[in-house]
Amino acid sequence: MRIKRFHKVLLILLSTLLLLTSLCVVYYHGDWWFPILQSLRTYPAPDLREALIECEMQEWSLEGLIAQENVTYSQTLMLVNASHPLPDGYEAELIEYNGAKMHPLMLEGYVALRDDVQAKTGVRIYVASDYRTAQEQAEILQSSGDGIAAQIGCSEHEAGLALDVYAPYFG
Repeated sequence: MRIKRFHKVLLILLSTLLLLTSLCVVYYHGDWWFPILQSLRTYPAPDLREALIECEMQEWSLEGLIAQENVTYSQTLMLVNASHPLPDGYEAELIEYNGAKMHPLMLEGYVALRDDVQAKTGVRIYVASDYRTAQEQAEILQSSGDGIAAQIGCSEHEAGLALDVYAPYFG
């Protein structure tokens, strides 16, 4: 008698566990039953073809985009890497701050980073590597090897847009 009761309780617990697990799976990974719900819906699906037909192409010029009220235009973004090297004859616009040469747009971010790190940790960070000439990049490439250092013209350091910083005793 006790064994039958034990089996009943065990069967109820296992059934409940299976049901809860199934609900959790459906909740977290419910994508599989989305088509089923779509087929059961009682409202008509919108005809998107009409909406697409009513759309028209618009061509914009840079000046037209800049004139828009909700568009912010900035020339502060520059991608420099092996696929997008610096143009021949590029000369970086530089300022010097505490002995480190950098693009003027870097100064505010660097000072904010330095002050924030010091405020939160009590440790001051310093610049280990700043702007590099193509000659300096070539020397680093030769001593470090390809795969560690960027090719000449492919380093943000040559644009003045990169700083390597360190915290004494932490790296």
